Amino acid sequence: MSGPRMRFRRDVMEDMKEAEHKVEEEIVHLEEKAEDIVAPAAKKVGMEPWMILAIIAGIVLVLIGVGIWCIWRFCKKKRPKGQAEQEDDEKDLVNNEEEVAEEIEETKGEDDFKGKIHYKLEYDFTTQELKVTVIECSDLPP
Repeated sequence: MSGPRMRFRRDVMEDMKEAEHKVEEEIVHLEEKAEDIVAPAAKKVGMEPWMILAIIAGIVLVLIGVGIWCIWRFCKKKRPKGQAEQEDDEKDLVNNEEEVAEEIEETKGEDDFKGKIHYKLEYDFTTQELKVTVIECSDLPP
């Protein structure tokens, strides 16, 4: 039983070696063909044909890289216009921290005390507007 198996494996190995040899011959043939096509331009420029082929390959790789970058740039997740940009601007300025409105009670004396006002300040950096919202007032004089 081991005899036919070994012959089969040897046949496969021989076929693989023949296929590898054919591929190598085809690559050499394509290189020669490309050099023959580029030879007239290389003579005019004063360069070797392989130099021209290397320049062309470099240009092709750069174009592929730029194409991949463009696809990545234009297909990435897009955010809604306007609102998301404002939120990002505000987040960058306060380092993504939201501050809770604090009540500050400073009473210097009973004669200076005029009441309490709880308010909220918002500044829009894109339109440069300051919004003051009064939330609650108490103990105001008449």
